[in-house]
Amino acid sequence: MLRKSHWETVKRLRTSRRKFGKITPKRACQALAILLLWLLWSLFSPEIVPEGGLPDSGGAIVEYGGAGAGGNAPSIPGRVRVCSWNVRNYSVAGRHVAGRYVQAPKPEIEKAELRKGLLSINADVVLIQEMGDMEFLKELRADLAREKLFYPYIAVTRYDSPSRLAIMSRIKPVGFVDCCDIKFKFRGDNRMSPRGTLGARFKTSGVEWCAFTVHLKSAHGARKSDENFTPFRFAELRAIASRIAGETAGCGNILIAGDFNQEPSSALIRNLETLRVDIVNQSDSRGNGDTYYWNRKNKFFKYDYFLISEQAMRFVSEFAKVWGTWGNASDHRPVFVDLNFSSPE
Repeated sequence: MLRKSHWETVKRLRTSRRKFGKITPKRACQALAILLLWLLWSLFSPEIVPEGGLPDSGGAIVEYGGAGAGGNAPSIPGRVRVCSWNVRNYSVAGRHVAGRYVQAPKPEIEKAELRKGLLSINADVVLIQEMGDMEFLKELRADLAREKLFYPYIAVTRYDSPSRLAIMSRIKPVGFVDCCDIKFKFRGDNRMSPRGTLGARFKTSGVEWCAFTVHLKSAHGARKSDENFTPFRFAELRAIASRIAGETAGCGNILIAGDFNQEPSSALIRNLETLRVDIVNQSDSRGNGDTYYWNRKNKFFKYDYFLISEQAMRFVSEFAKVWGTWGNASDHRPVFVDLNFSSPE
């Protein structure tokens, strides 16, 4: 026997049925359309900053804590080491595995060599190119933490791509800023920077400074008429410089590093005139500054380097260092620079 509450439920259902009538083909199509829109939104909408993320994260997907101790100060007070590294597809990407070209994650042998390099460099801030989403970045952080290298503060661009920009830091940033939505005019068309830039603002020994990671468009896929995408790359760089200038208003100490996919030159620097930056000289232990090895052509290039504003140059201790030899970690070598905020010249 049905209880009174159950009878009331039945009455409400009958009332609802009379109110809305039968399910017609038109209503079924409308319901299906709504369901499809919901599915598309859930799949392709921007990722949300996780709970506990920095409040002024500027749209970046951020996380701090949860991977060991430390993180509020540089390893040496007033001194900061910043490293930039294109880590070559730390994500699911096309690879040759057992004689077949398949979609697969970065091999463990490459990850191990990558960690070896980061442990040796021991940077306070790491600017990364070709990182996957937050799950891949957290994996790298956790693996490093097991080897006693801790980066409590991490961020990755929100743009849904297997090749994102990321930052790991042991210094707590004032905030991260995600500029992956940079648009610009190129030859009469509206274009978009493939990756934009990701930055962080810090305060060390009372000095505010900003670091940005970039990964400009490569010449891969260019036709002869494209001039190896150099005009596009320069237009992209001008748009990135304009965005950085807007995001860093009031902070003249600016550092930009990453994979520029172009050798440093005065022509490249002219596209950054609004930021008044210059190239930091770099070298490895043998006096070689090349960072990228093109295996197919057996050629070496200086594609990874630091650009630092004139105001911030006083904090650069000496020339930038290129670490190690070409191995399994990446087809790029990392570059790092030491900054001294305690007693600038």
